[in-house]
Amino acid sequence: EESRLCNEGWGKIASMSWESLEGFLQAIEISLRFHWKERFEWIMKTRYEKYKQIERVNRKIAKIFLDTGDIASSLMFLDKDKNSDDDDDDVKTRIDDICEITNTDIEEIRKCYQLGGRMWIPAIAVKEIVRACKDSFKIRDGRKKISLISSSLNRGGAERQLAYTFRGLNREIFDCELVVQRMDNRGNGETYEELIGEYRNSTVELAELEIPDVVERTKNDVDLRLLDLLPETTKKNILGLIEKFKQEEPDLVHCWQDETILSASIASIIC
Repeated sequence: EESRLCNEGWGKIASMSWESLEGFLQAIEISLRFHWKERFEWIMKTRYEKYKQIERVNRKIAKIFLDTGDIASSLMFLDKDKNSDDDDDDVKTRIDDICEITNTDIEEIRKCYQLGGRMWIPAIAVKEIVRACKDSFKIRDGRKKISLISSSLNRGGAERQLAYTFRGLNREIFDCELVVQRMDNRGNGETYEELIGEYRNSTVELAELEIPDVVERTKNDVDLRLLDLLPETTKKNILGLIEKFKQEEPDLVHCWQDETILSASIASIIC
């Protein structure tokens, strides 16, 4: 049923893309945001010739690519625009700013699209964060501090294994803390809190903490504008974890789930 409704919706979008420029641009943006590669390619193959002579259409396509995170494709369409050197152009200004923040040569981006590749803004932001972060906490002597990180403790395979790991670690050797966004992200009351038993007091919910918009100086001097180039939820998670890691200075950060691994990895190297 969902597939049928999706196909019906796309049929309407495809029809709109033939009727007007706005419909064409909306079809491009929707196909990119939903990662519908084949549909995007079909729209460009069958519609682009009709609209490409309209003034600034390439710049509008460039903006869509930039808004969806692909700076290489954005620059490619900006280069096609005859007026791309206009100083008042928002897309060009944004690309220049991203290059400055991420320490990226615009010719590197141009070469990327010329070779048929894409370059994602979050990827070059993370690359620059990694490059800039050279210092880290020293491993303490004696009992080691471990932070186990997860999005929640809701019932699921990873969460169950996390609960068993947290409960099973030898507290004489390790000082353990469990950090989650919320214990119950789903709000249905179904969690593995009972599995961690007596160690419930060694857990922290980041959602309950007051997270500052601006992080005070960390061990590594990182341009925090780089975090603005990441998805908003990722940025928020990183800021919360930075504050936590600055307080606890864990010797080991052990993460579960893809998004949590990304956020915690970035936060830990910044600290």
